[in-house]
Amino acid sequence: MLHRQRFQELGEHRAVLRITDAIRRREQRLDELAARLVALEKQLLQSYRRRLELAAVRVRHHDLRRVFQSLQQGLQSISLQLPRAMRTVLFSRRARWEQFSGRLDALSPLKILDRGYAVVFDPSGKLLTDVSQVSVGDTLNVRLARGSLDAEVVKKEVAGNTH
Repeated sequence: MLHRQRFQELGEHRAVLRITDAIRRREQRLDELAARLVALEKQLLQSYRRRLELAAVRVRHHDLRRVFQSLQQGLQSISLQLPRAMRTVLFSRRARWEQFSGRLDALSPLKILDRGYAVVFDPSGKLLTDVSQVSVGDTLNVRLARGSLDAEVVKKEVAGNTH
């Protein structure tokens, strides 16, 4: 009993009261800090949850199956257009080829021969372009549209002069 009474007296002593009061204030401060910590943890968890949901939406938006389906549809569309495009290119190239072929055919020396002209070569096989390249008595090769023949120079004529 005596110890109890002594303990109560010490508990009522001013120094003990101050220490007890300081401990209570610190407990209260600790409780406030713990409450703030819990609130901040909740805020952080909510922020992380929002970020996670946003990331999930973005991932769903970039679903590879949808991307591959879109690419496959584009590929099928191009595959359907490819034969028509190739035919168009082939027709245009064929038209150009025929146009160039016609031009080349018109410029062909053989076409000139078809119109009645001839190409004449001297005995050594060189193309003749001037009367002065041959002499009377030379044998010439004459190329016509269909075939060739040998001819002998009997007479030469230079722009109005006969030799």
